[in-house]
Amino acid sequence: DAAEVFEGIKRVPGVRYTALVPNVRGAERALQCRVDEVNLVMSIGEQHNLANMRMTCAQSLAQFAEITQVIEGAGIFVNGTLATTFGCPFEGRQSVDRVLGAVENYMELGIEGITIADTIGVANPRQMTAMVSTILRHHPGLALTLHLHNTRDMGLANALAAYDAGVR
Repeated sequence: DAAEVFEGIKRVPGVRYTALVPNVRGAERALQCRVDEVNLVMSIGEQHNLANMRMTCAQSLAQFAEITQVIEGAGIFVNGTLATTFGCPFEGRQSVDRVLGAVENYMELGIEGITIADTIGVANPRQMTAMVSTILRHHPGLALTLHLHNTRDMGLANALAAYDAGVR
């Protein structure tokens, strides 16, 4: 019902209207709905991506390449979320190098913004600071955002740590 929802929204100036786009058909629908931003999601943990998206990370990236081609030139901001950045329920903690590699993969596809997600709520402020600092050191000026959970009452502490490390 996404099209109907977008049709019914009274748009407010200055608000960016975003749609989660899972595939090329979703990208085509997003164009029809005149979204301002699309969000693409891939898990850093290969096993989580297989369970959640029913495809490997390589397959997700190939699909994202098709999606970005569909919306190219439409003036739509493309954001890529990296799920399980701080820990995967199947594989445990993810390495900073793996996350940086995924950021690079996203940027090569023309993805403009990156969201790092604490999908299962296992991050701590020290880990958040290290991840954000490393990403922004490698990609200064990157539109970096967060998706946090408060599973262990660390959501606010992690948000403050990310802010102190440069997330705006």
